[in-house]
Amino acid sequence: MPCTYKLLLSLAVTVSLYSLVLPLNLKLDTITKRKPPGLESPLKAWWAKELTPDYYVAGRLTERQIKYASEAGFRSILSLFMYETGEGGSFGGEYLPTTAEAWAAASISGLQYTALLGSKADWASIDTVKKYGKAIQHLRRPILLHCDRGYTIAFVALMHMANQTRYNESFEPKVYSDDFYKMTAAMGLDFTHDDLKEVVSQITGEPFVVDPPRHNCEPDQWRDYWLAHPVSRNWYIGGQVRDCDVKKLEEAGFKAIVNMRMGLTHNGAPSQEPVALLNIKDGTTTYGNGTVPPRQDLKTLKDNKINNHQSSDYISEKSRINYEIENPQEFGDDIGYNQDKEKEFVSTESSLKYYHIPICKSAFNSF
Repeated sequence: MPCTYKLLLSLAVTVSLYSLVLPLNLKLDTITKRKPPGLESPLKAWWAKELTPDYYVAGRLTERQIKYASEAGFRSILSLFMYETGEGGSFGGEYLPTTAEAWAAASISGLQYTALLGSKADWASIDTVKKYGKAIQHLRRPILLHCDRGYTIAFVALMHMANQTRYNESFEPKVYSDDFYKMTAAMGLDFTHDDLKEVVSQITGEPFVVDPPRHNCEPDQWRDYWLAHPVSRNWYIGGQVRDCDVKKLEEAGFKAIVNMRMGLTHNGAPSQEPVALLNIKDGTTTYGNGTVPPRQDLKTLKDNKINNHQSSDYISEKSRINYEIENPQEFGDDIGYNQDKEKEFVSTESSLKYYHIPICKSAFNSF
């Protein structure tokens, strides 16, 4: 594969941010020492990028992602911006809810939800950092923080930590200017413009940083597919793509998908992995065994519901049951994840190159 390709490595596993090879060969730990992400259903929220165990950042969320966030163990969502009627928009054709609709989806999912600023507000300011600090005091943790593409909210959240570091001796984890620039560079975010560096200096009380580290992601508009995790230059890593993601990957400048999930068979034996299903636990086996029916058998699904008290409206207005049986959006069939469906869709609906390099089935404990 030519090195000029901008590649997305698609896996079924959640990768701990900064446990990878980082842009610019930056040696950086996360702000706090921790074990791998402790979310309850991490495969459903692989796109959430951890700042600390209590705070993750993301781009603008679909209704399904709001529900995934709840199932993954988040207890609150903070949207940096408000989205009014007419500002719904879409992501690769998938509808993006307004603030009122997002609040309703969060409410039925058992999440607290708040939106902070009007769409034209100055996000890079001390006032916004203070407003953010007041808002999170009333939200249950862990909190999923989001904006349009995970850019502005990362700035505000980290500047809040930096501001607390400056004025609160007991605050942890401490964030100084050097930490901020290294961490955001590793995230593929660029806050090195002079006007933003001035704001960083004002908030931290530290000298203006003349030449902070910058990411080397190619090209900068990769954030149009904000779900990806930068690895090094034109390599990115992610979880299972959805059919609506393919268009966004193409628009963002990606050239290829390297799929490392198992196909329908491996060494002549069935090998489909589980697919993410609403209100169904992660980690349940695809094919079952002599005593346990297959994962998408109705009895198995009922036995593996996350919340038995959620109404059928949680799945959709037309649903008769409160759990999902199939997920074709993530290339699932009536058994599990179907690699053939993804290959056909990517090959026929986009110009992206598609490579399938499955990792051994034992890596996923799918059986």
